[in-house]
Amino acid sequence: DLFTYEENLIASLMKSYNKIIRPSLKVSGKYKIFLKQIEKLDEQNHIMISSSYIVEMWNDPRLAWDFNMHQNLTKIRLPAQMIWTPDIIILNKADS
Repeated sequence: DLFTYEENLIASLMKSYNKIIRPSLKVSGKYKIFLKQIEKLDEQNHIMISSSYIVEMWNDPRLAWDFNMHQNLTKIRLPAQMIWTPDIIILNKADS
């Protein structure tokens, strides 16, 4: 069953994986920001308060596998708490 294959693949990948160690190879990423809602707009003072969310995408080569050896599984989903995540800082230019 597909669930068992995925479970075995995840167990195999995580056996020697350490999330606190940054990948040694170059890691490239993509970031997208989506505006959800404009909460407040103060045109006179040039201030906008908004709600948004960010999507981060990157490739950690330590989590790669040969899909031919794993029942053609091409993707899995892991909680962010289980894997290394890049540090990002969001700056708000309106802050003093």
